[in-house]
Amino acid sequence: MRVSTSSQYDDLKGRLIDVQSEYYRKQQQIGSGKEIQNRSEDPIAGAETANILRQAQETEQFIDNVDDSKSWSMATQNKVQNLVELLQKANELTTTANNGTHPSELRQGLGEELDAIIEQVFEISESKFAGVFLFSGTDTGNAPLTATRDADGRITSAALNSDADTALRKTQINENSVITYGDMIGGTDGLLIATGSGVDVVANLIAIRDELLLGNAPVSADVTELEDEMDHVIGHLTTNGVTQQWLESQGSRLIQEREVQVRQLEQVQSADLAASMTELAQLQTTYQATMQMINSTNSMSILNYL
Repeated sequence: MRVSTSSQYDDLKGRLIDVQSEYYRKQQQIGSGKEIQNRSEDPIAGAETANILRQAQETEQFIDNVDDSKSWSMATQNKVQNLVELLQKANELTTTANNGTHPSELRQGLGEELDAIIEQVFEISESKFAGVFLFSGTDTGNAPLTATRDADGRITSAALNSDADTALRKTQINENSVITYGDMIGGTDGLLIATGSGVDVVANLIAIRDELLLGNAPVSADVTELEDEMDHVIGHLTTNGVTQQWLESQGSRLIQEREVQVRQLEQVQSADLAASMTELAQLQTTYQATMQMINSTNSMSILNYL
């Protein structure tokens, strides 16, 4: 009998430990709202949770990439728009200067105005965003153009900086896609110096200015070239606008994807609180009953064996 009672006591203690463990686990479920506290409790659900978390982290990074690209593209768009406005003003000046009734002094005055426009164009080429040259592509420390000036301080030429990179910025926006964004002053299809098509906006503006400063009407070929160059820059403005719209749509898609992932994670992790509360109450009853049985067994005397 004593051996039997001792075995019963040990069995009750083991049962009490199990009930306590499950009781505390249910409390954690209710407190956290999560069905699984440790991955080992449900390896399949744990693996699914880890996979969704990995996807969510990637999506978050892609959203950040798109946001950064959009900000850069918007800054680029503003400066390219400024360039278009300057070229439109320069075109108006050359149209006025081509009027044969104007005296040379007026053309010289228009030449001074055009010189100021050239300075503004050069300043835009050196624009920075977040401390980085906006039109130098992946280069972080070199301005895209190097200017040569005469004794009066006028820009006489502007050449591409040989130390600057010639690659557009890139970013990854999903697992399979990397896009380029922004714009560069020079390159095969550069904004101001397009080596692939012979465009050199600054050189042409300088040529027109020099004629005007001499009191002459601008060369007709230079005027025609200026109109073509303005169309070239407007083309960049349009392309950058399309890129912004595309980034906007990709950003919206990624945000929707993130919301789906959050819901999936909640479904995998969330506990049925109503069921957990019921189970907790049952465990509490079992726990109390087991404690009473242990106390009863532990208090037995020799009289119980007579």
